[in-house]
Amino acid sequence: MRAPLWILERFGIDEAVIGDLVEQLARGRSQAWFWRQAVSALLLAIYYDLRTSPFLLLRSMVIGVLVWRTWILLWSMTALSFNMWVGRMILDAVGLSRPMLILAVSLINVVVSAPVWFAVGWLVARGYRNRVVLPFLAVTWVFMLPHNARQIEHALTDQTLGALKAVLLVTIPINMAAFTFSVLAGAVCKKERHEIA
Repeated sequence: MRAPLWILERFGIDEAVIGDLVEQLARGRSQAWFWRQAVSALLLAIYYDLRTSPFLLLRSMVIGVLVWRTWILLWSMTALSFNMWVGRMILDAVGLSRPMLILAVSLINVVVSAPVWFAVGWLVARGYRNRVVLPFLAVTWVFMLPHNARQIEHALTDQTLGALKAVLLVTIPINMAAFTFSVLAGAVCKKERHEIA
């Protein structure tokens, strides 16, 4: 029960709403019911934000998308040389097979990018409320899904990949999950003021 309470508190849901949910849980409601209510409270709070302060919510999201896309642009200009440098260092230190080398370089890319993603989450939350990060993540996932779907389709259909197929199919969800959790971590590190949800 602590996880949904913590989420509700960190995303600024009114304490009275949280208290009502806890009372209902104590009266015998199930954990599944409690999670549904927690998600509903978050969605209603986001709707309320969009209805009452659309400019502030959209401003935060636009700033987040601009910083995120700027990082992608900068990273795309340097990633090849960075990846070759990291790959050479790994090969010099440890002899890895090609699939394992690609996996190692991909994981290092995640580690290098995670602080930027964390900062994006913090910026988005700083611009308005912590919960604005949820629609921000939805928007970024919409941007990322076509690219990731093409990568997955390529990995599944290209017969020349061999052992790399598994590596590609593993690194795509790892990158998506790392992005999501880093952005969320950045958002929830900001202390939220409790306001009416």
